[in-house]
Amino acid sequence: MTTLSVRIDDKLHDEITQSADFHGLSIADYIRDTLAERVQDENDYNEAIKVLQTSTETVSREEVIKQVFG
Repeated sequence: MTTLSVRIDDKLHDEITQSADFHGLSIADYIRDTLAERVQDENDYNEAIKVLQTSTETVSREEVIKQVFG
């Protein structure tokens, strides 16, 4: 496991601390979870872009609503 040190200003530290407390997490766990979510979001976005660039299939709005909301 790698240890990472990052300098942040006091205001951001206070905001992170408040949010971590709200979620019942330590600052380290909150930052780790937040970074992991951000990386996953970017990976999902990049995968979606790849699919959009290679797919020629179109789906109607009604079909999307049907599939998403049943």
